[in-house]
Amino acid sequence: MSASVVLPLVGPPPSGRLRPPPLLACRKLDHPPTLASSARFVLRRTRLNLLLAFVPLALLARPLGWPGAAAFVLNFLAIVPLAKLLDVATEELALIIGRPAGRLLNTTVLGCSFAFAGVKYHEQTFNITSAQTNCSLLTLSVLSLLLPAAFRATVLDEYYAAIIPISHGAAVTMLIVYMLFLLFELKTHKDLFVTGNEDKGVRAANMTTLSASALLVVVVLVVALCAHNLVGSIEGVVEFAGLTKTFIGLVILPIICNFSELVTGTLADALA
Repeated sequence: MSASVVLPLVGPPPSGRLRPPPLLACRKLDHPPTLASSARFVLRRTRLNLLLAFVPLALLARPLGWPGAAAFVLNFLAIVPLAKLLDVATEELALIIGRPAGRLLNTTVLGCSFAFAGVKYHEQTFNITSAQTNCSLLTLSVLSLLLPAAFRATVLDEYYAAIIPISHGAAVTMLIVYMLFLLFELKTHKDLFVTGNEDKGVRAANMTTLSASALLVVVVLVVALCAHNLVGSIEGVVEFAGLTKTFIGLVILPIICNFSELVTGTLADALA
């Protein structure tokens, strides 16, 4: 009886441990997904779903007049699993409608992803073409924001009205450049943005188009309500913990919105 040998897709990293298989190199489904199988897939997708028990409490915290700090914590715990479900829905829709278009549904804090992934993995690989293009867009965006700010900081008060045309021109320029970038990425040079993981095989979707779309809509609505309650409870956190609104807005809120994505992306080496 012959024995079969399964070779890893990639060699072991410098640490000597085998990398987990790429997210896209998964077994294809034997049967098309149904609504029942889609529901089972969502419920079993991650253990973060246990935190969904806090969603009703988070939605009732402010209407019932609970302390602001308690409402903030409850909405924080509720947004974490909802953000993961939002990621699941966009991932499944990306498999159905195509990965380039699916990317438009995703958001991330790239710098935090680099930092957290670097803790576990010594070396990471990225698409150099995509990185260079994004760096160019980032440079243009920074300049578009920097010029009006520098103009406002250096001119006299009577010339402040001239800042508005500059800001409008910068906004229109960035909008045009972004549309050209989408044309570049999705149409004319889409082959340059194909990553190594995409070449290794794309798995079949585990959810139907209807279930993934419905999940996306429901999660977005619930996240919007929780986010509204979260922002409305900031005053209570400021009084209770002594934190400034600037610190909460620039540090805590981005962590809340991307906590589940950063954790799961780091564990699965999704950046490689």
